[in-house]
Amino acid sequence: MSSNNAINNSESIFNIPILNTTNYEFWNYAITRLLEAKGLSRVASGTQKRYVNTSPTETGNAPFFPEGFVQVPDEVFNALTESEQSSYNQIIDTFAHEWDQYQFLVKKHDQELVETYKLHSSWDDKDEQALGFISSFLPNDVGLEMREFTRDEIDEDPCAKAKGDYTSKMLWDKIDKKYSSPGPTSWFLDFKEFMSWTLDEKKDPANQIASLGAVLTRLKAYGFTVDDKFRALFLMDHIPQSWGNYAQFTLATIEPKNLTMAHVEGLILVEYK
Repeated sequence: MSSNNAINNSESIFNIPILNTTNYEFWNYAITRLLEAKGLSRVASGTQKRYVNTSPTETGNAPFFPEGFVQVPDEVFNALTESEQSSYNQIIDTFAHEWDQYQFLVKKHDQELVETYKLHSSWDDKDEQALGFISSFLPNDVGLEMREFTRDEIDEDPCAKAKGDYTSKMLWDKIDKKYSSPGPTSWFLDFKEFMSWTLDEKKDPANQIASLGAVLTRLKAYGFTVDDKFRALFLMDHIPQSWGNYAQFTLATIEPKNLTMAHVEGLILVEYK
């Protein structure tokens, strides 16, 4: 239940639609914003790698006594000459020093293995979260198709091979490859969305204006440039009637240089709050 609530909240906050053949640009924009907000965008984009150098620290071989050497009882040691005792003590001291160094390297190696495991575990958790968010906004049939990867495809990707399964970056790239080439139909649908856009007085205008900005960004990507002053006037023209003469009053007092969509958006947000 909590997982479904989280997805519903994410959809309402970031206006994420279910992916289809005509809305990829907006879907991409909305999913990217969601992943950024969740701190997962670097994993999903591949800029944060799972693969790290896991070569263990060289610990060397454990120190050992010279062949045939045994530690002697006290009564035997006392029977040795002073020179023999000195030589024996030197061997013991050398062994003790080397053993301490060996134990230090072993401990350091163990700590590095623990830290490496933590890094891998953290990356895997983030990658699974990113996969979950991306998959949540795919139709079931598309999700099943997009998540099919061969063992060769997994082994070709260092992060996926280290993880042992496909990654959010692989899923993202596969979706992008299939859906990122919009045609005239997509252009027309985005144009219609732009022309029919309205500002709902019952909702926070911030998210609504963000969705308008996303449509304009997609239109620009298609080669349809909309002048910023036109954007600002378009936004003013769609202020709810319940706001009275707010648009006319604001436009009468605003300086021409400030007639930009960003400036008008700021004025609307202040007025709403």
